[in-house]
Amino acid sequence: MNRAQPPNPGQPEEDLGLGRIIAQESGQRLVEPDGRLGSNRIGLQFWPSLNLYHHLIGLPWWVFLSLLALLFLSVNAAFATLYLWTGSLSLYASPRLGFVGLWLKDFFFSVETLATIGYGQIYPVTVLSNLVMTAESFLGLLGLAVATGLVFARFARPKQRILFSRSALIAPYGQGRALMFRIVNGLRTQVIDLEIRVVFTLFRDDHGARVRHFHTLELERAYVPLLPGPLTVVHPIGPESPLAALDPGFLRSGEAEFLVLLSGLDDTLFQPVRARASYLWSDLVWGARFRSMFVHAAGHLVTDVRLLNDVELLAEPPAAPPVRAQEGPGPL
Repeated sequence: MNRAQPPNPGQPEEDLGLGRIIAQESGQRLVEPDGRLGSNRIGLQFWPSLNLYHHLIGLPWWVFLSLLALLFLSVNAAFATLYLWTGSLSLYASPRLGFVGLWLKDFFFSVETLATIGYGQIYPVTVLSNLVMTAESFLGLLGLAVATGLVFARFARPKQRILFSRSALIAPYGQGRALMFRIVNGLRTQVIDLEIRVVFTLFRDDHGARVRHFHTLELERAYVPLLPGPLTVVHPIGPESPLAALDPGFLRSGEAEFLVLLSGLDDTLFQPVRARASYLWSDLVWGARFRSMFVHAAGHLVTDVRLLNDVELLAEPPAAPPVRAQEGPGPL
């Protein structure tokens, strides 16, 4: 059975800067659920493409601190070996020790020097060991400055955490249906001037070629001046909607994806807030609605973020509409 084409919505298509090749031939979702872009790059030259500062800023805290600790121990171990190379009597300490004891003595002297502690129990004696100590002292001051800058930058870096519902719904809305999903601010800050954009993408047969088409969906509220609690983003599926004539089978065969782009402002630091997410056709739940996230606690109405993904299926989910004949001059 051949499916008819849905009507042309009469609005221009856009690929969000992805380019024709990525849009048509990537073979994977365009945006991952956590907001990362699905397309990767290879062939970049290592040193020109490396930005160590940005990489370290973006690491999880436990990875960053583990790297700092590993680097600290490695540098001290290297300098302990250098001190040992300068001679067993190049550092003054008593009593005389074996090889392992000498290396440990040199290691702890390196820790004292690198951290500018200087207990005075061990000190360099020869010119060579003093030269090594001078180089290590300079490296310690430089490393402390770099580590302090990185830690401060990580603390000062604006944090944002917009939470998206796990699923998007095709739910009853007014006299018809609507595509909807929920968002909520995952931090204790306030987000203002929030702008929301949802782009629907679908593969279609275009003159014998499989082509991905894009269309920006019209939302009930594309701008929200303040996001104090949960927000349900709604696209009413009216006669002019590109979803009006589509059913689950058509979305599946077209590998439909809904790209969500958010931009706003953090009211505490006045820093931009940006978030991305996407829903595949398989993330849609038909004939369901979201449960309320509002609960009463201590006499106040509050939002329970743990209920973000709670949905309830309707007793009799509305049937998908029949596919209409093509009314427009072409596909989406």
